[in-house]
Amino acid sequence: GVREADYQRKNLGESFGERSVENADAHFDAWKQGRTGFPYIDAAMRCLNQTGWINMRLRATLVSFATLNLWIPTTKVAEYLATEFLDYEPGIHHVIHQLIAGTTTFSGLMVYDPVKQGKDHDIGGCFIRKWVPELAGLSASDIHNLAETRRQTAQSRERFSYLMYPEAIVDHRQTAKRAKDRIRELRNNDQGRKGGSVEQEIGREEGSQPSLF
Repeated sequence: GVREADYQRKNLGESFGERSVENADAHFDAWKQGRTGFPYIDAAMRCLNQTGWINMRLRATLVSFATLNLWIPTTKVAEYLATEFLDYEPGIHHVIHQLIAGTTTFSGLMVYDPVKQGKDHDIGGCFIRKWVPELAGLSASDIHNLAETRRQTAQSRERFSYLMYPEAIVDHRQTAKRAKDRIRELRNNDQGRKGGSVEQEIGREEGSQPSLF
């Protein structure tokens, strides 16, 4: 197994290996800069980059989006956030990241829908407007609507020449499903070598979590 000293460099579930995906570098840069096209994600990252602190739910949402929707290696995500958090604690930080990303030996995933999280926890859009001023003109309902943010981007692009707010860089529902399928397959392959299946365990733990979709 992975020793405690290796948590920062390796997945706790060794069968997961290294993640690879098209546009990984571009997506990682967009995530770090708060330019993913998902207002709540981008507001959280910009806030963190400027202040060094966000609450635990926002942290989990950022990690879930990066490791599951963007499929960025968990250790890479954790390494970057370690440089941003003022309260970085290695013994907790890296293990929690892997629990969220599903790269531990425990079953279940912590999949946070980035749009639903915004609707639930920034109902009026005040947090988004503060940190993503490009969208300040949108109403409370429209600011969480990706179709409206796309329309705002298109209109602004016609009027101005400076850097506009980007469109969503991935389909968050499709990428979440793909991540679940990939991790389930990896876990079943690993469990198959040991004898047994984790399908029921994953389904049970996912079902016990609040609905995120």
